[in-house]
Amino acid sequence: MIFAHLIQSASNLPTDASALESSISALESVISALESEVKALERLSSPWEHSVWIFTALVVVGVAMELWVIRHEYREDRQSWALAHFGVFRSPGRPSINKLIVEVGSVLLITLGIMGELVVGIKIASINGALRGKSAELRSKNAELRSKSDLLLVLVTRQAGDAKTSSQSAEGAAKGARIEADSFEKDIVSAKTQAADAESHLASALKQAADATAELNRLKSPRSVVNVETLISVLRAFKGTEYTVIGCFQDQESIDLLVQLDKVLVNAGWIRVKPPPQNSFGDIQLNISKDFAVPIAARSGIFVAVQSAETIDALKAIPQPMLPTYIRAGMALKGGLASSISPAQADLATPLVVESGKSTSVFILVGKKP
Repeated sequence: MIFAHLIQSASNLPTDASALESSISALESVISALESEVKALERLSSPWEHSVWIFTALVVVGVAMELWVIRHEYREDRQSWALAHFGVFRSPGRPSINKLIVEVGSVLLITLGIMGELVVGIKIASINGALRGKSAELRSKNAELRSKSDLLLVLVTRQAGDAKTSSQSAEGAAKGARIEADSFEKDIVSAKTQAADAESHLASALKQAADATAELNRLKSPRSVVNVETLISVLRAFKGTEYTVIGCFQDQESIDLLVQLDKVLVNAGWIRVKPPPQNSFGDIQLNISKDFAVPIAARSGIFVAVQSAETIDALKAIPQPMLPTYIRAGMALKGGLASSISPAQADLATPLVVESGKSTSVFILVGKKP
């Protein structure tokens, strides 16, 4: 049926087989040129793909420099605290030029790395678009080549005196053309696979840059209490619970967080009581407000604990609704802070600390940001 249709179509064409052969030869030249252009685009894409890692490295170096600045600030804070602890007061030193250079350099490296990745992404997307266009054109030329090869087979058959011999010869030529077309199709599949790999590498590099930027933002963002109304609603179920702030790190970020937390507890109806006189830093106090002074603490993170005369194993054996109210209040506070402190802190996801003692207060310590 198909062969008869081709014979009927060929009757409407010139009977000069040489014209079709010339056309097929021209198509093969065009296909060869398109194949060369596809390979050239693949080679052009390779340097851009490798440059993505360079810009990602710039972002990583920038983040590492920023971490150095954070560590440097922490050492200065520790030194100032130590001097203040021993009663030594000195005028502020000259700002560090090296610190300024490192901090500015880290911001420039991160900015340059992200901008470079954006430019590389745009360039690779442009190359891939051109590659897809050439691939589509190559498929079209292959289809035209197959069509003209089939028509050549019909013309050769009609012009030959012996239909069987002519048919076999034409079929051999057509098969060769089809094999060549199939070879071109395989090249197209390979080109598309390489383009997909390039896009995958770019997506991975962009994700790494985004993760690095998010981590940098977490390190630089001060802690704060979020979902305030929800937290107050949870804690109000334990209205009248006494709480004691047993320590606070002496930087402004920790003090601001303690003030926010104290306001939440007061609004929930909890009662603040003075801390016990014994603490690891003697009589050194931080004056948070007129009637609110707390001991200085050197640890990091947020610490919530209670005391009990019972052992941990004995408390675990008691159903939670039967536990003393102040212990359940401590559990509610720590669980609520786990979802209400931003950026999140891993130490709040651990169980409530229960120490040996007889106090019914909930103990709170706000340390330096981890």
